[in-house]
Amino acid sequence: MEEYTNGVVFFLYTSTVSLTGKSHLGEREVVDVSEGKGLDPLAEFNNKDYSQWVKLMRRYSQFRNYRESDLESGYEEVYCLREGFYIRVLSLDILKTNSIKLTFAGKHFLFCFKLKGTNILRSSSSEEFVLTPLSIAMYYFDQDEFLEDFCEGGNEYLMVMLIVDPKVMTEIPFSYESDAFPDLLKPAFHKKSVRIEFLHTFGSNILATAMALVERKVMGEHERLYIGCKSAELLCLVFHDLSLLEANIHLNHFSQKDLKALESVKGKLDSSLQNVPSISDMAKEFEISESRLKTGFKSLYGLHVRGYVLGLRMQKGQQLLMDRRINIDRIAWDLGYQHTSSFITAFKQHTGMTPKFYQDHLAASASE
Repeated sequence: MEEYTNGVVFFLYTSTVSLTGKSHLGEREVVDVSEGKGLDPLAEFNNKDYSQWVKLMRRYSQFRNYRESDLESGYEEVYCLREGFYIRVLSLDILKTNSIKLTFAGKHFLFCFKLKGTNILRSSSSEEFVLTPLSIAMYYFDQDEFLEDFCEGGNEYLMVMLIVDPKVMTEIPFSYESDAFPDLLKPAFHKKSVRIEFLHTFGSNILATAMALVERKVMGEHERLYIGCKSAELLCLVFHDLSLLEANIHLNHFSQKDLKALESVKGKLDSSLQNVPSISDMAKEFEISESRLKTGFKSLYGLHVRGYVLGLRMQKGQQLLMDRRINIDRIAWDLGYQHTSSFITAFKQHTGMTPKFYQDHLAASASE
């Protein structure tokens, strides 16, 4: 057990196999689920070894592996939603006590949502952990890690796993800014050796979304899109939960005077989009240190100052674009951008559309 610098306790609870991106999956072209074309039909197999799923993903974008033996009965299901974003479901009845040695490769986040049953996981450091329902395990290893998954007979085993390349989170539809990630996960974005192991208990929102990926109310031609949307929702809920957890830890160390100063900083930003004051100027004005201003603002409002300002600008920008009498140059200036091209770039990264396309789309919708 290790303790993170902000006071969060880390554990390791998971069950999955090796994945290292192109070095393991090869150069297979993956079609984004939003395109709705070029997708493989669901391939089905019987009693393939758990370690075979990486090899199978080289050929199939989705498959189900039925498990029928004297040890277990059920299925394993894997979907490649896009390059670097995978969902894996294990739904099993454990008939006899058994253990399986697995490997998980580094350079990917692993999020494990335990929905039913109990299993014990042993890592290469001989640490032993118990994974129970309503717990989520998150981890990231810089290099491959060996795990032993131990299950007692007479148990249900239901787990949903998301395997995510960190760079996917910086791309559409997530488009996370680097400073918007929970502090727990930020080390994975730096080019240095890192090991993240964390256990958290999740609530009803995450439970409902994870169960929806198993039970699936939408089938047929829309099923894959449904899986992709629910997986993205699940990932966002986890990030939100982590941010709230970290915020509560941080805010416990702030005085009422500091909290009042942070509220004043927010008010200043809300009214100063065209000429946003610097952090140092606001720290002096509201008598709070720069470091406490930055960490406190993130904890209280869920975003760093820069991300908060960007969100305000995009929100106001969308409102202004509804009036076609205001040209884009004027909107950019009103939002505090010295160059229109900077506004266009930021808007496209935030919404996936240029301001002109967004404005034309609104006009077309209004005329229908």
